[in-house]
Amino acid sequence: MTDRIHREAEKQAVLWRKAADIAKYQATQESHHRTRKQIQDASEKLKEVCRQSLTDAKIAQRRLEEAERRVEEARLELQRRKQEVKLREQEAVLRAQEYGRLVKLGKETKIIR
Repeated sequence: MTDRIHREAEKQAVLWRKAADIAKYQATQESHHRTRKQIQDASEKLKEVCRQSLTDAKIAQRRLEEAERRVEEARLELQRRKQEVKLREQEAVLRAQEYGRLVKLGKETKIIR
């Protein structure tokens, strides 16, 4: 009788160990699933941040190109205006020479009015 009780106790112990192993396996699977879900969520967040950074970089690049274009336009406008001033000065010198009111003082040329 003691052997029978002992065998039944062993069978129960084996069943409890199997139940514990199954519970441990399920807990491990749930933990892995949560971990995979967390990794997937973090990956999605990182992708979104990268997309936003790329968009911001493209916008900044367009703004930079626009600013460079405006700087070049301003530089060309300044150059054009300098040319206009030089032409006006040359015209004034020619008119002054026509009327004889141009006086040279060393390296400088002055127009007398």
